[in-house]
Amino acid sequence: VAAAAPEGPCFKNPNFHHPQLDSPGDPTMEAARRFTTINHILLRSHRQKDEDCLCNRAISTLLCRICGRSLKGRLRRHCAQHPNVVHLMDINGCPSCHSREILECPVPPARRKPSPP
Repeated sequence: VAAAAPEGPCFKNPNFHHPQLDSPGDPTMEAARRFTTINHILLRSHRQKDEDCLCNRAISTLLCRICGRSLKGRLRRHCAQHPNVVHLMDINGCPSCHSREILECPVPPARRKPSPP
């Protein structure tokens, strides 16, 4: 359960400084420091999880080693961060010969089309 954000003028403007609120023993400022530290830790761990996630990888060229068919798409892989997510457009096998012997050739970033805004 996420903690509610603290209320008060010091939380609305990060550049707000007040001599009474800036004192080291002030409970309001202590709550703000704890809240900021917790958010920093959560954001840092979320960034690390995103680096391990396979869900949002780019489309690549797929080549069947049996029949030679090539197509654009993504090979189906299981993401350790999201084990219950299935991307329906990911390819599990060759659509022509149904072989699972597929090579994934990533498209270089210079040749990728920019995504629409």
